[in-house]
Amino acid sequence: MADRWGYIDKTGAFVVPPQYEQTRAFHEGRGAFEISGKWGYIDTKGRDVVAPSYDSAWQFNEGFAAVYRDGKCAFIDKQGGTAIPFQYDECLGFNEGLSAVRIGNAFGYIDTRGDLKVSPRFAHAIGFKDGLAAAAIVDKWGVVDRSGTFVLEPVFDYDDNLPSAPTFVDGKACVKIDGKFGFVAKTGQPLFPPRFIKCAQFSDGLAWACESMDMCGYIAEDGEYVWKGKP
Repeated sequence: MADRWGYIDKTGAFVVPPQYEQTRAFHEGRGAFEISGKWGYIDTKGRDVVAPSYDSAWQFNEGFAAVYRDGKCAFIDKQGGTAIPFQYDECLGFNEGLSAVRIGNAFGYIDTRGDLKVSPRFAHAIGFKDGLAAAAIVDKWGVVDRSGTFVLEPVFDYDDNLPSAPTFVDGKACVKIDGKFGFVAKTGQPLFPPRFIKCAQFSDGLAWACESMDMCGYIAEDGEYVWKGKP
């Protein structure tokens, strides 16, 4: 018998027995599951609340979840009602009332009614945080406001293999500039010259960064290591 997945509580005891082919983490009281090749949702008591009928299904954000069927995606509500019809080629999920969606080869943004708020014109786009979102033109990332206007021009390198979209946390974002990773402020000003092969966002004043495959550690906001070693 193939492996099966369920859900456990904080003690490690199963609250939903292992019965699914795949599962996703709970969010907003719903967990996505796959059974017999189709995806649906359960509530925290393990009750089916959305019947498994989708080719793929993702977590709920702001009351809506992206689901896929026959190559197109839509958004459903927590009861499984189709809130925004199947019409997009990719749906990223709502943040701050907007979701990036792909139509053909271009990304734009819609609101929770399905109204197009930013016309598709980006090579890629991610969700909003604090009124800003990363969006790419060809092979460069920039940062847009809710109108889709660039507040930071697309000058940051696009990297398919590593997170390179400028997402600001505590006013700082890890970005790739001229082949190296570093950090910029919301003004776009580098905090220090980029020199890392990868980095993660700051948290509690520290960020993980690697100068090479053999040298990683935590840096302070001045870019200097407070601890480093071989990973």
